[in-house]
Amino acid sequence: MGKTITQWKKSLKEHGMRLTPQRDAILEYLESTRSHPTAQEVYEEVKKRFPYVSRATVYNTLGTMTRLGLLVEIKRTEGAIRYETDPTPHANAICLRCGAVQDVPLVTEPKADLSSLPGFEVVSTHVEIYGYCARCRQEMEEERRQGKSQNN
Repeated sequence: MGKTITQWKKSLKEHGMRLTPQRDAILEYLESTRSHPTAQEVYEEVKKRFPYVSRATVYNTLGTMTRLGLLVEIKRTEGAIRYETDPTPHANAICLRCGAVQDVPLVTEPKADLSSLPGFEVVSTHVEIYGYCARCRQEMEEERRQGKSQNN
């Protein structure tokens, strides 16, 4: 069992959440993936091991972990919320077209001047970079070329 899952279990227990086999499976999946899963994707993966797991168990567990600062929600204006499971400092490159999320190493850790917010406690820092992934850029270029050829 990795350090992350051990910390997650300890924190959940401290906040009164029972660690059922289904919740253990949720934690194990979250620790094993770097795919920035949606709640539905977590549900589908856990359901393979526990066919009778409820969506409520998955959503409640993810919600509690987010409130405790164990996970970070990656929200987009459209589409499902994705969950950041990697606790190491990094940025997320998010494609504006397809929504793909990729981890990118940080050259330096971001710092903010919080002197104007006395008493503010930082739980986590999250860096997001928005743009277009290679696949979408290629598709957009193809669409642009096709549009030009149709207009001529």
